[in-house]
Amino acid sequence: MTLAARHVSSIPEREKKQRAIGITYPWDKWQILVVTVTLYNIFVFYAVVARAMESTVETVLDLIETLLLLLTIGLWVYLSVTDPCIAKTEKSIGNEYWCRFCQAYYDGEKRKHCRHCKKCVIGFDHHCFFLNTCIADHNYKQFMTVLCTYTGILLMQVVTTAIAIHRHIQDKTGSEPFGDVGSHFFLWTSLILSFPSFCGAAALLGLHLFFIATGTNTFKWLKQEYEEEKLRAKLKAYELEMTRGIEALNPVPAPTEAESMQEKVVSKALEDSVRPGVTQVQDVVITETDHDGRA
Repeated sequence: MTLAARHVSSIPEREKKQRAIGITYPWDKWQILVVTVTLYNIFVFYAVVARAMESTVETVLDLIETLLLLLTIGLWVYLSVTDPCIAKTEKSIGNEYWCRFCQAYYDGEKRKHCRHCKKCVIGFDHHCFFLNTCIADHNYKQFMTVLCTYTGILLMQVVTTAIAIHRHIQDKTGSEPFGDVGSHFFLWTSLILSFPSFCGAAALLGLHLFFIATGTNTFKWLKQEYEEEKLRAKLKAYELEMTRGIEALNPVPAPTEAESMQEKVVSKALEDSVRPGVTQVQDVVITETDHDGRA
């Protein structure tokens, strides 16, 4: 049976195909949804909303959304075409840095084998389904930036679309290429898509700001363990079991009867040495004297 014909759950982890970058096929359903909604909002903004913007303030809002859009697209491309898997090495650097799935060593802390990308990531934070790639220490700043800019785009889309709807209702927009019904359809559908998307993006942004303020990250917050931490715990338990096994194989020999008697005599001599009338303790022979000084 070929690999393609086997069910994914029945394929061993090491035989699964690794995801190289975020745009590697197949795409995640959330990734497709975000890209689709974004492209639709871009079309509505420039085809309908921008035509309804007349005042200077509204023009500035259009310019701000355009700048945020360009920055977001650039960061999205960067995160989607860069490999989050770094610090991979063929050199043996310790069992705690070895991944049995990747069959390789990873020199770094907070390593996690991502079951979605099928590879280990150093400094793992989480797997982003919207970007379909792993977010780690080395690309977390870019992720936060694109999250901020995308949240700003959605906010601007909601505000400008609401303004455009208000102007269309007041019939102050003049002639439109899609007619009155078509313009209302595009505007209302864009608003319906943008508002819940903005709420979700703002909540996600707030969560990551909370992580930054408290010095934690997504993975720690989910109360899971990194691969090297689990392996170190297993090695420590193994060393403890080995120590107990060695002690069981080499028990401390019990003292002989003569040694036991010797210890008792010494202990008795030490106890009697603090009593009055005792004059000599030598070679574990105890001699008491009478009042005349004779033994």
